[in-house]
Amino acid sequence: MSIEEKQIIMHNPLNSTRRIQAFDFLRGFAIMIIIFVHRIHYTWTGMENGENLFTDQGIGVVLIIVTIVFFMMAGIFYVVSATVNTYNFYHRVTQDHERIKQYTKIGIISGFWLIGLNYIQRIFFMNGFTSTSSGLEPEFPIGIFPSLLKYQGEFTWFWSILTQTGTLFVLGINLIIITGILYLLFKNKNNQNMKQKLRILYILGVIFFILSIFVKFWGHPFYSKLYSDENYFAAFILGGFTTEFGLFPYLSFGLFGSYFGLLIASEENLLIIKKKFRKSILIWLVIGLIGVVVFNSDTDFGDRLMTTAINCVGVALFMLFEWICLKIYDYSAKKIDETKSKPSNGIVTFGKISLTIYILEPLLAEILILPIDLIFGIEWKTNVWMVGLFGIFCIAMWMLIAFFWKKSEFIGSFEWCSKKLLKKNRPIQSKV
Repeated sequence: MSIEEKQIIMHNPLNSTRRIQAFDFLRGFAIMIIIFVHRIHYTWTGMENGENLFTDQGIGVVLIIVTIVFFMMAGIFYVVSATVNTYNFYHRVTQDHERIKQYTKIGIISGFWLIGLNYIQRIFFMNGFTSTSSGLEPEFPIGIFPSLLKYQGEFTWFWSILTQTGTLFVLGINLIIITGILYLLFKNKNNQNMKQKLRILYILGVIFFILSIFVKFWGHPFYSKLYSDENYFAAFILGGFTTEFGLFPYLSFGLFGSYFGLLIASEENLLIIKKKFRKSILIWLVIGLIGVVVFNSDTDFGDRLMTTAINCVGVALFMLFEWICLKIYDYSAKKIDETKSKPSNGIVTFGKISLTIYILEPLLAEILILPIDLIFGIEWKTNVWMVGLFGIFCIAMWMLIAFFWKKSEFIGSFEWCSKKLLKKNRPIQSKV
């Protein structure tokens, strides 16, 4: 082992505000997976018609499992977002504690901005369906623009577009809550007891994980009753906690991400960071795998326990992804330019506009479908392999768009709008 490698191992190179390459890669990789999975879920007719799930192409069961697993990639945004924001918050506060209220304000404004974008995305751009083969309201209602393209000018309004939450809503609420917690932890200008601060974040993550089991089990029937009674405002309030993509357990994802963001920013010894990552990965992976084997999903409560066990595995995987990417991009003994291999450059670029891609990818997909339908007819959507190729084609198109958009520094993207919105309140430029 060279002297340089020993220095990297013993000293954390991220005790500064430079941009962390690993997180751009993670966001880019996650959005690529989400684009592909969304095409399987929303373009393949086997997913739209429930009776075909176990018969189409003879691999319905496998595809259901794969889709569920990769749908969890949305969870990595909760972890990464909280890691990044906590990393930034720590460095800003330690450099200029007098402005801690201003930094807190930035986090809260950013959170509400994401919540606003959530409803723009859900109302106008969301993936989904107008109807189902059973005649019931679809579990995933479609947004206005994709619906007009997909169903030849037809759009059906469902109030669940507003009463159910989405990824951006949870990201926004997480940002607001975690920023508030960080303010309470750092407001007294006491950075000495960092272990206590880290412990508080981790314990809160565990508590909310446990609470999620009962909140969703007891709360979701109340939400369903409110919705069926057309009490949409109350359903909207309760839905933020009890729907499938509600605050629980994803606040825990954010709290664990915040824990590692603070650890990465404050801990000097890289060996300690490595040890804590490994310990957490092992604990959550073992708990999750035991739960998957032990819990029986035949009952409603058993199904909730099974879902929680799967989320435990998800948390472990996201921690593992973070650590691997940090090792490759930011904790390597090689120079940063050397660790950025050319094949990954496009993925890193994806990560820089992942918010924009997430919002607009359903619209682009439906636009691309129109000429394909004219050439091949609509029957191609019944073939899962054709739809899979279409998913890869959508990723390639977004890469092409990102390549040219990058030349103008992504002017007009939602990330660009976010910077403009927060510019007046940001005394120190974000580096992550």
